[in-house]
Amino acid sequence: MTESILVDNDIIIKTCCYSLAENLSALICVGDQEILRLGVAEYVIHRYFQRARGIRAPEKAASAAKSFLATAAKLEPTEPEIELAAEIEDAALKAGVSLDTGESQLIAVLIKRQAKVLLTGDKRAISAAHSISSGCSWSAHLEERFACLEQVIHTLGEELGIPEIASRVCAEPQADRALSICFSCSSTQKDEKTISEGLTSYLNHIRSQSGKLLVPGPSLLPVIA
Repeated sequence: MTESILVDNDIIIKTCCYSLAENLSALICVGDQEILRLGVAEYVIHRYFQRARGIRAPEKAASAAKSFLATAAKLEPTEPEIELAAEIEDAALKAGVSLDTGESQLIAVLIKRQAKVLLTGDKRAISAAHSISSGCSWSAHLEERFACLEQVIHTLGEELGIPEIASRVCAEPQADRALSICFSCSSTQKDEKTISEGLTSYLNHIRSQSGKLLVPGPSLLPVIA
């Protein structure tokens, strides 16, 4: 049986900026696992790189995105998934938390299809999902089913080594401010222990705002290997 791993646009954009999308794809696409991404991703990501400010190599990143999207299965939400996404957005609106349509659809698919995990770079979406899930009939389907950007980067660091990841992140310091801080991109000194502690600190902060939604530990390997 095929197991699905959902990937949001932000994860695709940032791993492409860091030339890590191919590594992420290779990590996920093992056995019967597949990557699912929203059907509108081509348009959203293409538009992002057309308008990108501060990205040093937007054409290279856009090319990487095109390759990654070709390896991922296009996700078109079903009618029940769209209805659930609307319920999720309504709950977010009532709770006064931020949740865009793409993230709500991915959460609905995560619930309805019992996908393995949702990789998302949207920290607000993780926090929002936690805020609205309490007392909902589908809340149990979200526990330990989210993974944030810091966990993705930590996992790729286990595969490629922290110095290599630092080199790629600092080649595009404007792609993600938090990661640039973690990897000391403003400094010529790169200490692996300090980088690891920085990633852990950011991850712990996200975990403190997301209840039981994040997968355990800093690494995705126990989940996707």
